[in-house]
Amino acid sequence: MKEFLGRAFASMIGTAAAIVALCGVVVVIVAIAASASGGVDVEDSSWLVVDLRDGLLEYDPPSGLLGELTGSDQETLQRVRDSLAKARADERIEGVVIRMSGDGGLGGGKREELRAAIKKTRDAGKRVIAYADTLDRGAVSLAGACEKIYMPPTGYVSFYGVNLTSTHVLGLLEKLEIKPNLHKIKDYK
Repeated sequence: MKEFLGRAFASMIGTAAAIVALCGVVVVIVAIAASASGGVDVEDSSWLVVDLRDGLLEYDPPSGLLGELTGSDQETLQRVRDSLAKARADERIEGVVIRMSGDGGLGGGKREELRAAIKKTRDAGKRVIAYADTLDRGAVSLAGACEKIYMPPTGYVSFYGVNLTSTHVLGLLEKLEIKPNLHKIKDYK
């Protein structure tokens, strides 16, 4: 019985020591992550670079250790809007560069919010420049809010415009002797 209690006690002490060591490792990792995300020194006449090439998340990813494990470095729409607002108020920021590659998967709503934030930034007297290696219809819509658009010589524009198609089946219905049953409400409806 003494041997059993001795082993059980040794097992509990070993488990407790392992838990304390694991907590120590977690604290060290969190401390390193917190110190790495310190403030940024901004010099006079600096430019804010907003990278939209990987798209924008709608939500903030998890923070802390879980965020480090899942890769929380992707930008969110709110962080970009906050950064543009801070750039408007900061006298050390001369302008903003928006980096794009196509529209980055941005939907119409995100594009409109970004266009409004870019317009506010330009209205505050800051220069906003777009730089893209690829421009499509969505990217042209977003870049159009900027003062200038720059592209490398190897860049390409894939802008097909808007198209509309309609199907005309009246001749087919007549050949098949099918009488359409359509209701007319007004002259033009």
